[in-house]
Amino acid sequence: MITVLKILAAPVALVLAVVVAFCRFILLVSNVVLGIVSVLIAIPAIFMFMAGATILGIILIAVAFLFSPFVIPALARRLVGLLGGARDALRRFRRS
Repeated sequence: MITVLKILAAPVALVLAVVVAFCRFILLVSNVVLGIVSVLIAIPAIFMFMAGATILGIILIAVAFLFSPFVIPALARRLVGLLGGARDALRRFRRS
């Protein structure tokens, strides 16, 4: 029975390996793009502060922070790490 499960786990591990590699590539690209987007949102926020529109400036700074590498990309890194952990667990199961 265990042998059958190990045989069935092989394609799942292969698919997970491909998905994790693809997600890591997309994560690298998105970090660059979202970093640029956060800067492009933060610059008008600074001008809004200088123009006296404080509320709009605070909102733009909050949106820029969401797009910065501290929030959305960090969550994506966590999810890719969980997928990588599942892949490693399947590999250990197949080798045991």
